[in-house]
Amino acid sequence: MTEAKLGGLLGLARRAGLLRVGHDAALGALQAKTARLLLFAADASDRLFAEMERAAAKFSPETALVRSDVSMQALGHYIGKRNVAVLCVDDDGLAKRIQTQVWEGRQDDEEI
Repeated sequence: MTEAKLGGLLGLARRAGLLRVGHDAALGALQAKTARLLLFAADASDRLFAEMERAAAKFSPETALVRSDVSMQALGHYIGKRNVAVLCVDDDGLAKRIQTQVWEGRQDDEEI
């Protein structure tokens, strides 16, 4: 993934007020059914992913859960925070663009 593009999209989502940061905020978005994408850092715990997966299945099954290739430190850096394990995007269009960036980055990594 071109991390600069991902960082730009995450910064855009943050400035637009469409990004929620962290466990509690993501869980709240799932319960409110506003979450469109949960983006996890590569080094986020499997326990966190499983917990969010169960919550998504219960409250918001249409929400996509994606584990990125970037670290918690990098995700935090993109949005001006410290380490961030999970981010929630509340907009369909931005969620799809972020998913596309993650997917394209994985394809680029496989070609190398």
